[in-house]
Amino acid sequence: DIERMHHRRCRLVRGEYDAAARHGASAKEAAAKLGLHALQALAVAIEAGHASMHGNRKATDQALKQLRDHGGSEEIWAYSSAVCALMEEQYDRALAEFDEIEQAVTEPRILRGTFYQGPRLLVRVAQGLAGWPEYERLAESHLSQVQLHRTYFAWSRAILLGRDGHPAKATEAAQEALQLSTGLGLP
Repeated sequence: DIERMHHRRCRLVRGEYDAAARHGASAKEAAAKLGLHALQALAVAIEAGHASMHGNRKATDQALKQLRDHGGSEEIWAYSSAVCALMEEQYDRALAEFDEIEQAVTEPRILRGTFYQGPRLLVRVAQGLAGWPEYERLAESHLSQVQLHRTYFAWSRAILLGRDGHPAKATEAAQEALQLSTGLGLP
């Protein structure tokens, strides 16, 4: 069933949402029967991610309530809610949710790949709240090794280059972002 959970996560990241839902439901049910609470919480977190990528606020909030009941992390709560807000085109809410994560994360970010910083940067750049210094700090960090973040960094770079009056370089960065996002199922 851990294998089913892995399949669900992979399918979710690749944008294969229906298959992800099938694998997740099966793994969640098995985890509940076996009393594997951590695995059950992971299944619920993936449910929240699935619902958020569809902009389904009701299903996202229901999954996140279950996750809180299992003792799930505030980071997952805020990230899923932020992604859902992005899909709902509620950019101020998304940014507030991403900022909530920024405040909630207490361990040094260099120790792990925080999954919210790429989309948070893109929202901040798009809203004119971040520029080259913030972009360069993140793009030169360990996060640049993660394809998911490189995609968001490329979109952010495209916007910044466009603002600076470099349309050809902006187009090149946008094409890079599209190429990087192939198969990721990004919102």
